[in-house]
Amino acid sequence: MNSQTEKDIRDITELVDIKDKSILELGCGMGRISFALADRVQELTAIDIDEKAIRYAQQRNVHDNVVFRVEDLEDFDIGRKYDLILSIGVGYMYLRNLPNAVKNISQHLDDDGIALLICSSPTSEYERVVDLLVEEHVKSVSFYNKFEKILSDHFTFSKKQIKGQLDFSDFDEILRCFQRELKEEYATDMNDQHEEVLKRFFQRKDRLTIEDDSQAYICKHV
Repeated sequence: MNSQTEKDIRDITELVDIKDKSILELGCGMGRISFALADRVQELTAIDIDEKAIRYAQQRNVHDNVVFRVEDLEDFDIGRKYDLILSIGVGYMYLRNLPNAVKNISQHLDDDGIALLICSSPTSEYERVVDLLVEEHVKSVSFYNKFEKILSDHFTFSKKQIKGQLDFSDFDEILRCFQRELKEEYATDMNDQHEEVLKRFFQRKDRLTIEDDSQAYICKHV
């Protein structure tokens, strides 16, 4: 496992019990977290809307207890419930129908199960940098108020902030990181203006480390 995966697994296991649980992972991508959990859980179903990512994960999968499926978080029905539903870094603020996505999560959670949703915090320094690039400075803050209201329609939940940081070795690594962010989350290509914004923000060497806090929502049925 790389250092980020190790941190993610440590955060998960400190918040919930995963041993011998049935797990539904939302937004699994190419299976980074799925594969790291495989030997610790009873079974894991991992879903993502990205067909290419799922095909790649399926080709790499050597675990009998892990299944990858192409599913849309806003409109999926696997036909069963799970002990634990898990998501890390899912872009809930970009969903067209957030209430339906939360309803789907609720419907797939066992009566005494737990949904652990780990999301980027609206106050994280990483997100503030993204806001500079896409000029959406208040979107994230207003979104999480809405997100918590929708969660409360289906769950009782507690919150825990997870402290984290990203360490960049040089400016080229910074550029690559935010190029991916703009492309994957905002369907926007990095341009010269974006690059100048990043250069100004990271002008001091001690800014090559950036805080990236997350908010963990630990949800149970009402």
